Amino acid sequence: MSALEGDWLFQRAEQGECVALEIRERLQRARTPFQLAEIVETLTYGRGLILDGLLQAAEADEFIYHESLVHPALLACPARGEVAVLGGGEGATLREVLRHRWVERAHMVDIDAQVVDFCRRHLETFHAGAFDDPRTELHIEDARAWLEGQPEGAFSAVIFDLSEPGPDRPSQRLFTRELFAIARRKLAPDGVFAMHAGPAFVRADGRGAFFPRTAAGLGAVFGAVEPYAAYIHSFADTWTFLRARGSGAWPAPGRIDALIAERIDGELRHYDAGCHLHMANLPRYLRVQLDAGARPFTDSDLPD
Repeated sequence: MSALEGDWLFQRAEQGECVALEIRERLQRARTPFQLAEIVETLTYGRGLILDGLLQAAEADEFIYHESLVHPALLACPARGEVAVLGGGEGATLREVLRHRWVERAHMVDIDAQVVDFCRRHLETFHAGAFDDPRTELHIEDARAWLEGQPEGAFSAVIFDLSEPGPDRPSQRLFTRELFAIARRKLAPDGVFAMHAGPAFVRADGRGAFFPRTAAGLGAVFGAVEPYAAYIHSFADTWTFLRARGSGAWPAPGRIDALIAERIDGELRHYDAGCHLHMANLPRYLRVQLDAGARPFTDSDLPD
């Protein structure tokens, strides 16, 4: 096979595999104090954010990821109070949170001011003005330190929208059992937690261990944890998610469409009752990974 012409982004997938996207234009690029950040225009998926060579979201299908992350959790939590979003530099998670009419205040916490600035200027369709909503409070801080400093029981929902951890990545300290315990303390007793848990790799080793180990850490802290998954076209992969609460039942699927109409402004493009049933029915190989008793990530795993 001859070399590909043009400008391409090659991303490592599973061992021995990569995913490639053709880049039409590179709009912004900078080495921030925390990571290499780029805003690009892809040929097939429009604009996107790349951090350390990994696509975080793309314009054409970001709604699948962000609706999947936000709405299954927020439709299950009490319709009152404040929401904390850790990460989410593009502003799209914030956008979806603010569609819930009951949200009184939405705190977005991101460590990298340059990434947020790039996204505000170049990814307007992602944030759709959410940064300027009067209910928004933007905090440029370390997410873990910020969360630790919040009052107990302060939030109706906490959402982690963080890049996958790795050596020298800013999110490395944000996927441990200890941090999940902090998040639970900051939730109201009937509050809800949500996060993504990486790609649904066939093998639960190497990078593929991220999903079952993250789920195990969450399960060690919360009484009710529900995994689900959605296919993200620009990632060329199925992506996993987790929602959790201290106890109690999740809304019945038959109630989801009514809750959407009651609580959310505007029309969703991905998530509804039928979609929820599809996402919640994981394939057997992922259920086997979850049942295998993976060891949670802990603070003791972090480098000194």
